Amino acid sequence: MQSFPEPLKHIVPYIKRAAELEEKHPVFSYYCNFYVLGKIFAVQKANNDPEVRDVLMAYLDICETLKSNLPLTDDDHDSFLSFAVGIFKNAHQVDMAGAATAKTAQTYFAASHFLEVYSVFDKDMQKVNSMKIFAKKRAGLISSSLKAGIPIAPPPGGKSSDGVDVSNEMAELEKEAQEEEEKTPHGEQPTIGYNSPTTEYNAPTTSTSSPEEITPVEPEPVVQPAQSSGFGNMSTTRDFYKDMAKVQSNCRAIISAIDFEDLPEAKRLLEVSLAMVNNHSK
Repeated sequence: MQSFPEPLKHIVPYIKRAAELEEKHPVFSYYCNFYVLGKIFAVQKANNDPEVRDVLMAYLDICETLKSNLPLTDDDHDSFLSFAVGIFKNAHQVDMAGAATAKTAQTYFAASHFLEVYSVFDKDMQKVNSMKIFAKKRAGLISSSLKAGIPIAPPPGGKSSDGVDVSNEMAELEKEAQEEEEKTPHGEQPTIGYNSPTTEYNAPTTSTSSPEEITPVEPEPVVQPAQSSGFGNMSTTRDFYKDMAKVQSNCRAIISAIDFEDLPEAKRLLEVSLAMVNNHSK
């Protein structure tokens, strides 16, 4: 099993979340992977690590393939928010009833991850930031209490032990959900969402592909043009293939940079790629 480079260890939980959703909620799985791609891109930009770059190239291919095969729509924003909040409510209802278990902590952790992934839609995270913080803190408190054998008291008034309050956010989200439900024609049900908050989050125990077994995809070498095409002065065929493979990788990274609105990085990679091409075109 391939392990991730040290600078990417912090994104492994999100990769697991993507794998858990792959079968039943492939669209949501894609957005988890897209979130991961953004984090990998940021790490690579800061560190310029060859190992991180390999993972970045692999994830670019993964996201491009998923995106081309999924029915992504403008409504995914609301659907994903409903899903993430539903996971949170599953854990919160059990917690408020004073029946929190290790499974409740796991559900809170999963909810905090999904609420963080929601940032691909809303960078400000105004709707769910307190809820995400609450979920992380309650998950940690429940886990530590279980290990220490300490009884787990429900959060007073919907607040975590350090006073993080989510009651206002939940009331606002409930109101929005009610308004959306009133717009839905009678007899129709949303195709995606958590409509049963009494059921806690259950992650699939098996997955057809483990996120930790991703093999970086090496770009296919460009077929060498004939001598008459202007490449007759290239130093060696091996150097040509090597540089063109880098150009292909850079092209994927350029697309990613544009997706994440990092135009300076896109420009830098484009200039590097053009220099390589020009070097073999002399």
